[in-house]
Amino acid sequence: MYKAFKINGNNIIDDCNSQEYKEYLFAGKHQYRQFKKSIEENLNAFRNTDGTLNGRKLTSEWFPLINADVLYEIHNRILLG
Repeated sequence: MYKAFKINGNNIIDDCNSQEYKEYLFAGKHQYRQFKKSIEENLNAFRNTDGTLNGRKLTSEWFPLINADVLYEIHNRILLG
């Protein structure tokens, strides 16, 4: 099922020019730049000399192999169906 909406373009433009919108936009862009910088710095530790990512090194660092006993309770799935 689909629903149609009539959007008045003037309201959108007015909203984009509001001070509140500009403040949120500035904060969002600032946060984006911080996250991007952090991600790039973290990924650089896993780069090869040619600039490609070393997937094995990244995987072993982020997802280390651990000894663990995993209990899977299938009886709940059977009872709750």
